[in-house]
Amino acid sequence: MSTQEASTGVDSIAKISLHGNRPKPTLKNGAIGVFRYELMRSLTPLRILLWVGLLLFPVILVSFVQFSLIQGGARGEDFLGLTIVLFILLPEVITMLCMLLWATPIVNAELESQTWVYSVVRPKARWAMITGKYMVAVAWTASCTSLSTSLCVLVISMSGAWKVWITLSCLCWLSAICYGALFMLIGTLIQRRAMVIAFFYAIFVEFILATIPAVINQFTFSFRLWSILYNSIDIPKDFLDANFMIQDSSTVGNVAVILAASAFLLSVAIWRIQKSQFRWQSEV
Repeated sequence: MSTQEASTGVDSIAKISLHGNRPKPTLKNGAIGVFRYELMRSLTPLRILLWVGLLLFPVILVSFVQFSLIQGGARGEDFLGLTIVLFILLPEVITMLCMLLWATPIVNAELESQTWVYSVVRPKARWAMITGKYMVAVAWTASCTSLSTSLCVLVISMSGAWKVWITLSCLCWLSAICYGALFMLIGTLIQRRAMVIAFFYAIFVEFILATIPAVINQFTFSFRLWSILYNSIDIPKDFLDANFMIQDSSTVGNVAVILAASAFLLSVAIWRIQKSQFRWQSEV
């Protein structure tokens, strides 16, 4: 090859690089690509064992509770009270715990593993990374809790089981979406001790503040989820004082508020990660 031909080849490669013939980051090769990669990475024996353990724990617990109720002469309608137990275990405790471990340290994990630089140098790779990992966290958590709900409803001989199954399954997905967006935003705003701050936020805001009979509890996701539960299922109100849990808005309105708030929190997290300059370990 002559020198002139080699020079022409180099110029052609340079023009291709400069004029954008490289594949542009889209939803398919961006967030979806990250989702597929992270999902395959998550299929390790330890995480699969954890997924199965979280799935079976509520099933075993409600089986023992149902056995105790049957020994006490309970009937099918009396098992509706177990819906509250399932709600506290699945959309609240297990979902919140999983999202605390999955969504909160997304940015910090990239910084500690020194892979953040790859998201910085590639165009629009930051939003693809955070969105793809968020989708994996939601899918991993909600699939576990919704399947656990199905098994629990099959085990419990309650009246209106079909309505209970649909309501709790939808609440599992809504809970994963909203708490994932909330904890991910906390993780993007605060890198150090983000999980500690998210944990205390969950305890004091989503558990304690949501039970205060005042207008302020309507700004929590827990209040909205409780309202959907009580508006959708005829649970005996003597199981819990529902005066501060139920509001006049419809189930559709509560779902719309949860989805809109989740989209807003996710947008703020993406904006934060796009505009901020994080320091990784090699720079310190």
